[in-house]
Amino acid sequence: MASHDVVGTLHREGARRLGLASGTPVCAGGVDAPAATLSAGVVAEGRHVAMMGTSMCWGFVHTAPPTEAGLVSMPYVLQPETLVYTFGGAATAGAVPAWFVDQLGASERTVEQLTADIDGPDAYAQLEGRAARVPPGSDGLVMLPYFMGERSPIWDPDARGTITGLTLYHTKAHLYRAGLEAVAFALRHNLETGRAAGYHLADEVHLVGGAARSPLWCAIIANVVNLPATATRGGEAAYGDAMLGAVATGVADAAEVASWTAASQRDHRIEPDPTHAAAYEATYPRYLALYEALADYFAASAATA
Repeated sequence: MASHDVVGTLHREGARRLGLASGTPVCAGGVDAPAATLSAGVVAEGRHVAMMGTSMCWGFVHTAPPTEAGLVSMPYVLQPETLVYTFGGAATAGAVPAWFVDQLGASERTVEQLTADIDGPDAYAQLEGRAARVPPGSDGLVMLPYFMGERSPIWDPDARGTITGLTLYHTKAHLYRAGLEAVAFALRHNLETGRAAGYHLADEVHLVGGAARSPLWCAIIANVVNLPATATRGGEAAYGDAMLGAVATGVADAAEVASWTAASQRDHRIEPDPTHAAAYEATYPRYLALYEALADYFAASAATA
């Protein structure tokens, strides 16, 4: 059974609760990450998409057999007989800034509440405004975003969130930016794993989910991976499932639904800044080395916890 197959029809009580017509076709639908990838219009090889929600799934489609054990592969939500969806993921992405705001953003939440009547900035916007003034590399801070262990490509449930390089000079804005940078480094780690395995990947990354609504985070990602980043602000798994429903019911074919996203894909596109990209090129090896230096420590800590 394919994700774009009709698996039944809506019964009377379900139709009443949803406000839809009884007998409406029900489509199988797909897993969130490949459905979000479809929402960005991916129906052929090359293009790759990062779904940046609470966690992160970055993936692409191809026709060759999977070759990289560090990534995960499955049939794609469209043309599953010929297209394979391969992805890597970070256990925490948007969860990192959310944790920061929940634990360290009391003053920003207060400002948010006090200015709600005049559409004042929310806590995230306040922190992003300050973090945007911090230079790339957060003045020496390097964070591992492994707050819930980590998925690909390290597959280590014992890994933990870590911040190194702290001095009395560093501020809350430095810490917030370091968290955004850490998730971008995790994305680059997965992207490089895919390239090393020989997959052809386009010289542009598409972003969907919460990060796609953050100009600062999009810019950080573009500079860390040193590729243009295009944010599809309306692109989410639910939209991808709606596209599958259109294919399932004959409203459109695969090529047509891919064109539906053409306008929204250009809502927010950022080219990497050569100076910022160079700064991250120098920082990224430190990010990789930090986990290598701490992997045994994480394992030992888990064993004695």
